[in-house]
Amino acid sequence: LENQQRQTTLKRMTRDAVNGTCAVVPPGGANSSSSEPFSEEEAGTSTFMVGVVLSVIADVIIAVSLNVQKTAHMRNEGADGKPVKSMLKLPLWWLRLLLNVGG
Repeated sequence: LENQQRQTTLKRMTRDAVNGTCAVVPPGGANSSSSEPFSEEEAGTSTFMVGVVLSVIADVIIAVSLNVQKTAHMRNEGADGKPVKSMLKLPLWWLRLLLNVGG
């Protein structure tokens, strides 16, 4: 019986691969004894939540990078309001760039 289930699963996966559709694998893998596979709604909700969390983290990193940039500009400002040295020579400016790219 177990061999027959494996063959059926393999045939379905092969058919899905040929048709370009995605097979939903139950928790524990294709050979799991659980009869409850993930529903498409559960998989979609999980993917959505991962996207929301990644988006929030990226937004926070970018907000921090903008504050670092402002700090770098303020520290580099002379008495006359002009920059003292090139931004490329400021470590805070480079930190801002890395944070912005990373976010």
